[in-house]
Amino acid sequence: MLLSLPLSRRENLIGQFAVTVLTLFMALLGAYLGLIVMTPLWKDVEFSVVKIAVGIFAAMLPLLIITALSYFLTATIPSSKRFAGAIAYVFWIGSYLVFGLTMAVKALNDFQPFFVYYYYNAGDLINEGINLGHWILLLAVTAMLMGVAWWKVEDKELGI
Repeated sequence: MLLSLPLSRRENLIGQFAVTVLTLFMALLGAYLGLIVMTPLWKDVEFSVVKIAVGIFAAMLPLLIITALSYFLTATIPSSKRFAGAIAYVFWIGSYLVFGLTMAVKALNDFQPFFVYYYYNAGDLINEGINLGHWILLLAVTAMLMGVAWWKVEDKELGI
C-alpha cells in the first residue's frame, strides 16, 4: 500500500512519528486531567499540580526514544516490520527491570547510566525538579535515531 501513495517514504515516516507523538501527548494529557479531576477526593494529600504535570509529561521523553528505536529498526533492518516494535518494547521493559535491579544491588550502580530510566525518573522530577542535561540527552538520542531512520528509509527493501 505504501508504494501506491503519493508520499515519499521519508514523508510517511515523519508523518507516522508525528501521529505517534500526538497520540502519546493525548494519552499523557488524559492521565494528567484524570489526576486533576480526582484531586478533590484526596483532601489529605498535598502535592503541587505543576510538579505532577512535569512528572507526567516528562514521560514523553523515554516513550519518544522507544518510538524512535522502533522506527530506526524498521528502517535499517531488512524484513523487520513485524519485530522492530517488539524489540523496542523488550528494550523498554527490560531496561526498566534491569534498572530496578541496579537500584537494589549497590555493586551494579555503575551501570545505571546505560538505561533510559536513569535519565527519566518521575519521583526525582517531582522532588528535585528538572535535570535539563538529562532531557537534552534524551531528546538528542531520539533525534539521532529518527535521523538515521529518515536517512535509511529510502534504501529500505519493501516486500510486496
